[in-house]
Amino acid sequence: MSLRSRAMQDFCAWPAYGTAEFWNSILENPQMASELMCQRVSRLGAINSSEPTCASVAAHAAVATYGLPGCVALQAAQIQDMYESVKAFCMHGWMSARECMHYMYH
Repeated sequence: MSLRSRAMQDFCAWPAYGTAEFWNSILENPQMASELMCQRVSRLGAINSSEPTCASVAAHAAVATYGLPGCVALQAAQIQDMYESVKAFCMHGWMSARECMHYMYH
């Protein structure tokens, strides 16, 4: 059994592919911004999002969730937690546990 790494995908242009309906759903549900944005990146075809892509999603989600003034007040640990959460979801969240195992071991 061999483990091989998947190439990380750069989807940093993901915001350009947001429809009016998508952005309105973010405005209506800012507490769901992170999840909705991760789902959008996944639907665009990202399987293994690059760290810059995850950082972009986390930054957009932070602004949508807290507003610009709220982002300025966030502590470094809160920002890191948001990034780690987005990274976990963007890299693994859309897959079932069985699919994760398949990619890890095949």
